[in-house]
Amino acid sequence: MEAVLLNRLRGLGGLLLRFLMALAVLAALGAGYQAIGSAVDAHFQRPPGVLVDVGGYRLRLHCTGHGGPAVILDSGLGSSSSSWRLVQPAVARDTQVCSYDRAGSGWSDDGPLPRTSGRIVTELHRLLRRARVEPPYVLVGHSFGGLNVRLFASEHRGEVAGMVLVDASHESLYTGHAGDGGKALLLPCRVVVRLGILSFLSQIHLIQTPDSGSFYRPGWCTAVFGELVSLDVSAREVAAHRHSFGHMPLIVITRDIHATSSANQSVSGPVWWKLQTDVASLSSRSLHIVAKGSGHSVPSQRPDVVVWAIRRVLSEVRTGK
Repeated sequence: MEAVLLNRLRGLGGLLLRFLMALAVLAALGAGYQAIGSAVDAHFQRPPGVLVDVGGYRLRLHCTGHGGPAVILDSGLGSSSSSWRLVQPAVARDTQVCSYDRAGSGWSDDGPLPRTSGRIVTELHRLLRRARVEPPYVLVGHSFGGLNVRLFASEHRGEVAGMVLVDASHESLYTGHAGDGGKALLLPCRVVVRLGILSFLSQIHLIQTPDSGSFYRPGWCTAVFGELVSLDVSAREVAAHRHSFGHMPLIVITRDIHATSSANQSVSGPVWWKLQTDVASLSSRSLHIVAKGSGHSVPSQRPDVVVWAIRRVLSEVRTGK
């Protein structure tokens, strides 16, 4: 009996050993696939723009067009400047427009933690100054980027001429937000990215990622989860600097709450609309519009609405009407 049991255990041990060996081979192949893909991307697919040192690490800035005021684009959480690819070329026909990758996303270097709106605003202000993009600015923020540009406008009021908030986040949603759960996902995220699993799945179209290039870099995990776990701090920073923007031109674009299923919304449509209306009330010269047929990803689903809003704010800034 003992001999039979011993043989079975040996058989199981052999199977386990073969499984671990196969797993190791797959991991090595995945890591190699990721390394080769990253090298190819770095050599052949580096996007236009410049890398600007903002204090020991560099952020990528991509400016096109000429004239003023300059339009500055800030993307949503987990996204990079490529989320504005359908918006920036159109706006560049009217003025200078700049998109950038926050630290750790896109082609920017990793930045220090925590990744709060306060730190992001400091980095953006330093980036624009060192790249000699002169104020005044029209700030455009999508989702989490909306919190950032509002804080920027509060801290540098004299440098901001107008704003467009694109289905922007509201600070009340994240006050008291417990981000510790995101920390548990950081290590698995790094492993999945380093092994090339996300790259492979996106290549065969089994998953869709908002910015595929960002997902191929291990630094993306630190960046996105760094912003995620700091949402409570960012919300409190924005709330602490909340005040009226006076007569500054402001357009608030809200997703079509009837075009998105409730399962895909973090809050109900009426609540989201109320929060968006609250943001619109920060200026006496505001306009609140709906991106018909669009979900949360308005810059990619209804770029025409975003471009129209930016041009409308530019016109008001230039004419004073």
